[in-house]
Amino acid sequence: MAKDPDANDTWAAGYKFDMWFGPDANAYATTSAGVGAATSDFGIRQAYVDLKAPLGNGLDIKVGVFDTIIGYEVGDALNNPNFTRSYGWGIEPTTHTGVLLSYQFTDLISASAGIANTFGPTINGRAFNVANGTQKESYKTYMASISLTAPKDWDWVAGSTLSACVINGFNAGNGGRDQTSSTLAPA
Repeated sequence: MAKDPDANDTWAAGYKFDMWFGPDANAYATTSAGVGAATSDFGIRQAYVDLKAPLGNGLDIKVGVFDTIIGYEVGDALNNPNFTRSYGWGIEPTTHTGVLLSYQFTDLISASAGIANTFGPTINGRAFNVANGTQKESYKTYMASISLTAPKDWDWVAGSTLSACVINGFNAGNGGRDQTSSTLAPA
């Protein structure tokens, strides 16, 4: 379920809540009620508040659990351009718990920047591990992207976008080390 912020209001708020059912939900490491295991076939995929602030052209702010800003493939099979997932899908982050700021400078240029708990998909995951003290509790993952959109008068490439993204932070699934992912992708 979702509600987009009202485009006509200078200050506006919306939300999004997505759940996954089935074996793919295990990757999010959330549990359903009454389940004692760390994973479950029911998982929260996205749960965030979407805020709009009247700064310039409008600053969009997501707070909560949101999809990653990097990569060509997406979690929804319907919106995934490939029949199966690629190797890249297995090594890139899929969701983050944190804050993401997005700004549309012009019709042609937009950018995003954010901070999240960890690199991996575990909802509200932490870099700090009590057993071995892997990282300090304050250690975070940082992300940024810029997108360029071709103007409408560019014939067959009109509306196409070129995005550059980078994410850097602690990844418990990578042997408890820092990981950096970057991409330059047309869409």
